[in-house]
Formats: sequence, structure tokens, C-alpha cells
Amino acid sequence: MPGVRLFFLILIGFLSTSHLDAQEPESRSVTVLFDVDRTEISQEYKNLLRSTILDIGFGNIREIHIEGHTDSDHSDEYNLDLSKRRAQETRQFLLSQGVKEHLIFTSAFGESSPFSDDKSENRRSVVRFVFSDMESVPLHPVWLKLHVTDAHTGKAIQADYTFEFFSKLKSGQTDRKGIAFLPFQPGRGGQFLIASSRGYLNERADLSAAERSSSYDTVDIFVQLHRVQVVKKLSFRNIYFHTDSDSLKPESKPELEKLLATLKFYPDMYIEIQGHMNYPSSRGMPPYQQIFNYNLSYKRARRIYTYLIDNGIARERLTYKGLSNSRMVYPDPKSRAEEDANKRVEIWTLRKLPAPGSKSP
Repeated sequence: MPGVRLFFLILIGFLSTSHLDAQEPESRSVTVLFDVDRTEISQEYKNLLRSTILDIGFGNIREIHIEGHTDSDHSDEYNLDLSKRRAQETRQFLLSQGVKEHLIFTSAFGESSPFSDDKSENRRSVVRFVFSDMESVPLHPVWLKLHVTDAHTGKAIQADYTFEFFSKLKSGQTDRKGIAFLPFQPGRGGQFLIASSRGYLNERADLSAAERSSSYDTVDIFVQLHRVQVVKKLSFRNIYFHTDSDSLKPESKPELEKLLATLKFYPDMYIEIQGHMNYPSSRGMPPYQQIFNYNLSYKRARRIYTYLIDNGIARERLTYKGLSNSRMVYPDPKSRAEEDANKRVEIWTLRKLPAPGSKSP
């Protein structure tokens, strides 16, 4: 049934087509070569893997099989371990590019399957992409190259980002040069990117250039962040959400109206909205729970942000972030009341800082 298959494709990755006629899968292999006793993937092979993913299309990938291999130097035990690490390094790179974890399968062969008499050609991982070729797809995925800088100095900022696509979230961090690569599907709408860094106002990226792209080229996206200084925390105690949801409870309305009135009374006030979650640190947190908690804390903060904008507060005065359970009031809650205290939204007032060298107002 096309509807069921469409739902499945949305779950496994970015959707690259709405044309879902049944067809036999195809495959394509890419060989990644390594230096002696090394597992690092060179930039040349990273570019090759990245371009292959874009050419196939995220939504078309059904499976990816990675084989790790070595030359015949060293012992069988050492080579088997090295081949495992090469396969895992390749897997990690694919995950960093947005490929879904459950699509990737790895295996290690050590020196047991030589490809050539030339040892350099045996130090490899072989990546086989299994995919459905949707020739009728009019839209091509592109790469966003995110650049984050200080709005006044122009210097690069290592920043966090949250990318919202089709009601899903992907979070990450730029490198020290303020750069990150993200896959993007032009023409589908519903895609937003928020950049943030400690001491700065959040900024929403303008993705219009990427939306207009009709090629596989990388699209540069520039985001400038403005410095702010934290002034104090505002107390709004009764902002509650339904369990495991960003839907506000009715009893939150009076506190939200109080916050709205405060911002309207002080038109020069900037605020940061922080979403917090509860999860006792003594229990540890499995990876899936880490993702869920961060995403939900982010969505709850965004819900307040959206409420304020819908009620006339300028977007430029607001910044928001999800902090998961990183700042719990009670690190090891002993009661339901202490757990509820951890599930909160905090509002911090900010002062926008002037450009270096200019006079403060």
C-alpha cells in the first residue's frame, strides 16, 4: 500500500520522492582506502561517500553494508580487530551525514579476502548501498554548509544547531570554525534551522537559497549571532505540560499571560526560554532517552516562544533552548513533587550587548 510505504520512508530518512511504485532494488559499491595501520577516513573518501549519498538520495536508501578489510601484515587477531575498527569508522561517518542507524550493517574480514597483490588496495572498507532508483524524482537533495559567526566581529563561533524537518529534529554542533554540513531536501517546506551559542541570542537561518536550489551543489548558509548578557531569572512557577508532550495544560494560561504582559510593559526586554526535563542521574540515561529528553525540552521551550510570537512579541527579542536534564533542581528526586520541579520552563532576562567600541545606550 503506497500510504504505508510512504510512512515507512519518512521514518527512515529524508523523503526524496512521493512516487512509490514497486521496483527491484539496485546497489552501488564504494571502496574506501586507508593508510597503513590507520582507521581515519581521508577527506577525499569522505567527499566520495557524501556525493554518493546525495546522488542516490536519502529516501531511496534501503540498506548499507560495510565490509572492513586489511592487508596481510601483523597477526590474524590484530587484523581482524583493525578491520572491525575500519568498518566502524566508516559507519560513524555515514551516521554523521544523516544516514539512519538501523540501515547500516557492518562486518569484518581481517586479511581473509584480499582484493589485489598490491597491499595498499587491501587496506579498505567496501560500502555497498542498496537502494530504489526513483527516476521520476524532480527534487534533488543538497548539502547545507552552515557558517556561524559573531554579528559584530565576524569571527567564527562554535555553535549548537537544531534542524527541524517534517516535524522531526536533528541536533548537533558546528566545528571550531563555526561550520557544519547538513542534508537538505529543497522544495518540501517544513524545514527550519536554529543556531545558538552560550552568550548569544538564537538566530533562525534563512534557507530560501537552499529551497531554490535545483542541483546537487552545496549551499552556503550564513548565520550571525548577537551577544547578550544574562541579567536575572523571572519566576513563572506554574507553566505545565501534559506528560511526554509539548502541549500546555490549561492551568498554564495565567502564568503565560503574566509573562506576555511583562514583555509588553518592557519593550526593550530580551529573554531566553529554557526547557528542562527530569531524569535521575543515578539511573543513567540510555541513548534513546537522551534524544527524547533533549527533543522534548527543546519543543517545550519552543512552544512558549511560539505563544509569545503569536501574541505580538517580536521574534528578535526571544531566544530558546532545550537543556534536557542537565540542570535539574533535584539531581536525585525523592518524590513526585521533586520530579515535577525538574520538569520546568525557566525564563531569563537578557541585555543585548552593543558592538565592540560603540557606546552603551
